[in-house]
Parts: sequence; C-alpha cells; structure tokens
Amino acid sequence: SAREEFELVGVPFAGRGDRMDDALRAIRQTFGRATPSYDGTHYSFDGWVVEPHGIQQTVPLWIGGRSERALGRAVELGDGWAPQGANHHTFAEMVKRAKESPAFAARTRPLEIVMATPPELDPVEEPARLADTIADLEAIGATMLNVRLVHRSLAHCLEQFEAYAEVATGTGLVQFAAPSA
Repeated sequence: SAREEFELVGVPFAGRGDRMDDALRAIRQTFGRATPSYDGTHYSFDGWVVEPHGIQQTVPLWIGGRSERALGRAVELGDGWAPQGANHHTFAEMVKRAKESPAFAARTRPLEIVMATPPELDPVEEPARLADTIADLEAIGATMLNVRLVHRSLAHCLEQFEAYAEVATGTGLVQFAAPSA
C-alpha cells in the first residue's frame, strides 16, 4: 500500500498532501533557474547551482488522483487534472464544484482536464458508443482525452487509432501519440 511505501523511506504518511503542495510550490518557484532557492513549509533550500538547468522557467504540472483534494490541488497549483478510474458522474460533480470555487476564479491560465475513455471501448466495433462517451466527457469539462486501447497487435492498435481519430475529429479533445505494444 502507499502507507507502507512512505514507511519504507522514513516519511510520515500523515501530512503527505501538505508535503506534496509544498513540493509543487517549490518546483513552480525554482524550475529553470541556475541558482534556485525556496523556503516553504516542508522544503527549504538555497546556495545550490544547477547546471545545466532547464531553459523554461515554468513546466506544466498535471495532478493525478481522483479525490476532491487532488482536484483542488490541480486548481490551485497545477496546469491540469488527470483523474484515473472512478465514475464519470462523480467527476462531473467535482468539476462543477471546482469551477465555482474562488481558487478556480483566481486562475490566470486554463486548467486542462484530462479524462480517460474506458480501455475496453473498441472504436472500430463501437464508433457510436465512442462518440457518446466523448460527448459525455466533453460535457463534464474534459479538455483532453487519455486514449487507452486494448489491442492484439500493432496493426490492430493502428486500426483502432485511425477509427478513434475518425470519430474524435472536430472535438478538440484527442491528441494522438505513437502506440505502444
């Protein structure tokens, strides 16, 4: 379990969310700087030289997790929210509440909401079901889809990607990456 992993490295399981928030703030403040410094609630550093360091001073941070806390973290500190599993109806309610929050109103950049389609959904065999699923996810507030496919071969995977692209064209939610076996 996650608790055992924390214990294994000698870090308390309790308070992990606050530690994560502080780590995200530290990344935001220091990424892409040759002489980063940060003084937060859990992390504090100064006097380091990082060479080579990133050219960008910002890096997109997508927050995983399917809890209210994870979505709140994404709204406050992230660029995107990528929940896994759970019920799309639950996500719809969470996104609605998040968009009504003061933290969401205070955002200065858009929040990507990356929703996954069910992996058992075969776009070749069920294009109408895929179209309905995409429409449902778009209505929830998804700005991008995590396309997951179950395939038997590279040829089958490519066939599914082509069918997916045909159904999804015009939605603006799907970006395709190279398939993996």
